[in-house]
Amino acid sequence: MTTTNWIKLEIPSDTRNVAFARTAVALFASQLDWTLDELEDIKVAVSEAVSNSMIHGYDLRQGLVNIEASYTGPELRVVVEDFGRGIADIEQAQEIR
Repeated sequence: MTTTNWIKLEIPSDTRNVAFARTAVALFASQLDWTLDELEDIKVAVSEAVSNSMIHGYDLRQGLVNIEASYTGPELRVVVEDFGRGIADIEQAQEIR
């Protein structure tokens, strides 16, 4: 039988909450068979994504950041979502420089 579990967090876009978000996701991910180095990588990725939402999505203004983490079997999925200003020209933003 494949194990499935998930969490959903909704936090204010206050940079003081970045540490909470990364720790919560790392604790959730620790239910799987990750090494300490891999858990540290997960924490860094979550920190970067959540910080990016707060800084670029909201310009450090008030807003909400949603974080969802789930796993099915050994696969971990993390989604960070904000409802900020977005990207004016998505094609330009995706260009490799």
